[in-house]
Amino acid sequence: MLSGATAVALGLTPAPATGRTAGDARPAFTLFGLLLLPTAPLLVGRGHGPGLPLLPGVPWSAPVSVLWEPAYSALGLFRVEGLAAASATAAGTLLAGAVVVALVGLLDRRRVSAAVALTAPPALVPLPLVLDVPFLGALVWTLAVGSALVLWSALARDWRPGWLPGLTGLLTLLLGSGWALVQEYAYAGVLMAVAVVGAVAAALARNGLAAVGATAVATLSTGAFALVLPLSLGAPVEYAALAPIAMVAGVAVAAPR
Repeated sequence: MLSGATAVALGLTPAPATGRTAGDARPAFTLFGLLLLPTAPLLVGRGHGPGLPLLPGVPWSAPVSVLWEPAYSALGLFRVEGLAAASATAAGTLLAGAVVVALVGLLDRRRVSAAVALTAPPALVPLPLVLDVPFLGALVWTLAVGSALVLWSALARDWRPGWLPGLTGLLTLLLGSGWALVQEYAYAGVLMAVAVVGAVAAALARNGLAAVGATAVATLSTGAFALVLPLSLGAPVEYAALAPIAMVAGVAVAAPR
């Protein structure tokens, strides 16, 4: 936190008046600080926390019952021993995220929204892994965090303050999709959920960038769902590949002219 706050503070320090025409390094300091500060929640309880994996060990290898197992077990992580240690780690993660946002607010109020967008995923997504929440609950929680950020981006009237929440929200949804790879039905359900979020965001979008990005996400997720669902039901690959083609043809036929 100290290193990140120092970098943000250096980004606000007036450049010395010299006769040279060197470029201004202050934006680089600000960017470095804003990217460094959100790592603080991930470092809370490193000796006790299970970590934040990007992908499961073996995709499509778990039975449906894995959805009711603890999230740390489904993702191949170790358990936080004891209720007190788990609660302390979860509280420390939330506190670290709040302190990061408060530090940025004290140093540079213009960057508070960027700090919230960058800090929310690392501060909120690990909580189910620490608190022994079932894997299904962890997936729903991760998708909820990503969806909130995406909708925040869509409701922004200007794309400039809205692009960063949209990006972090999309990365959070991708993280949840990566976790769902452990079970084929869960993966199909997550793809459908991402498609719905993209469609809702596109319908509510108040700026062009969010509308285009959300439409692209909804389209890609729907196509992926149309391919994954037959595969999860045991259909051969050559037949499953026809499902996205049929979906596109159906949309083309039903589209108004």
